[in-house]
Amino acid sequence: MQYGRSGRFMYEQFLPMWTGVYAYGDARGLGVLTGSFAFSCFLMFLRARILGFPLHPIGLAVANSNHDITDVVFPVFVASLLKGLFLHYGGLRAYAQAVPFFLGLILGDLVMGMVWIAGGFLLETTTYQFFFDRLR
Repeated sequence: MQYGRSGRFMYEQFLPMWTGVYAYGDARGLGVLTGSFAFSCFLMFLRARILGFPLHPIGLAVANSNHDITDVVFPVFVASLLKGLFLHYGGLRAYAQAVPFFLGLILGDLVMGMVWIAGGFLLETTTYQFFFDRLR
C-alpha cells in the first residue's frame, strides 16, 4: 500500500502555483490585510455598541473573497430566518440554548470534510475534495 500518494498529488498540483505568488513579501498586500482586519474589528466594535447597526464584519470578508456569493447566500438566509424565529417565538433564552446546536452543525460539517479526506487517503481513491474544490 502506497501511503502519501494524495499528499504528493497536492504537492505537485498546487505548490508550483503558490511558489510564484508567495516567493517574496508583499508590503502593499500586508497593508491591505492589516487595514481590512482593523476595519473588521471596528465594524465588530460598532455592532456590539450600537443596537441595529446594519453592517456586519462577515460581509466584508464575503464581499472581498474570490468565491461566488451564491455559495453562502442560502446558508446565511436560513441562519437569519432561524435566528429570527428563535428570537421571535422563544426569546433570548431559546436563542441562547440553540446556539450550541448551530455551532455543532458547523463543527460537524468540518469534521465530515476531514473524514472524506482521510477516507480517500486511506482507501487510495479520489473522493470529494472538501477544502480544495475552489483552487483549480
